[in-house]
Amino acid sequence: TSAMRAFRQALVEFESGGGLPTRHEKYSRQAKMIRSGLSDLGFSFFTPTADASSTVTVATVPKGFTAESWLSPNYEAGYALFECKGDLRDGWFQVSTMGEVTDEMVAGWLVLVKRLLG
Repeated sequence: TSAMRAFRQALVEFESGGGLPTRHEKYSRQAKMIRSGLSDLGFSFFTPTADASSTVTVATVPKGFTAESWLSPNYEAGYALFECKGDLRDGWFQVSTMGEVTDEMVAGWLVLVKRLLG
């Protein structure tokens, strides 16, 4: 029953926050911020922008980094990126707009990315 109560509360919060239209607009806006910022820094994307999800972006691990050496300083700075699986594991990473992610957090992460790239 605790899982059902948690699910019910999640639905209440989802609706009170504007529901699907508001959530989709937020995810789309932040995904554009992420892709634009990364593109400006020379990153490539696994999925063409026109076909990309508004919730997850898969981008190349920058030259000079391994997946692990790229993810680690991001985690240490408080940003949760995700490693890819299978054949994508070594050369790609994932960044998500889902959850309690604000535009300011996305902008702050892009500043970190620029700093990490030197």
